[in-house]
Amino acid sequence: MAATPEDVGTSFYQCNEYQYELEFLEIPQQEDLDGAASGLIRLQEIYKLYPEGITNEISLSADEAYHVGLVAYNEDKFQHAFLWFLYSLNTLTEYSTITEEELLRFLIFSAYYFDDLYEAIYFSKHLLNLGEAMVTFS
Repeated sequence: MAATPEDVGTSFYQCNEYQYELEFLEIPQQEDLDGAASGLIRLQEIYKLYPEGITNEISLSADEAYHVGLVAYNEDKFQHAFLWFLYSLNTLTEYSTITEEELLRFLIFSAYYFDDLYEAIYFSKHLLNLGEAMVTFS
């Protein structure tokens, strides 16, 4: 049975109304992003992967990797958080919203919380040197 002009008009109206509603929703929402990050962390735990192993087909920006690290940090998975913060530091660009200083702080605390004092001290020195460089160039 062929569609009548009224059916087509009604469908078009419903589609436009739905599209109008979608414009006001933030998709994906924060809980969706956090859930995806938790999934990546679970994959990392189960298969003993590094962030580079997970992202070899796709590349995450420094900000996206930072978000995964932050989720791991908030879940008290500090070793995984450390790896994601390190990945974020290595992919940091001038367009990133996260700063090197913020990443170094999270690296220090993550390393400290999973009892790697050597790494915590190393990144603390790096942060101090960064601070000296910022004071020198200001």
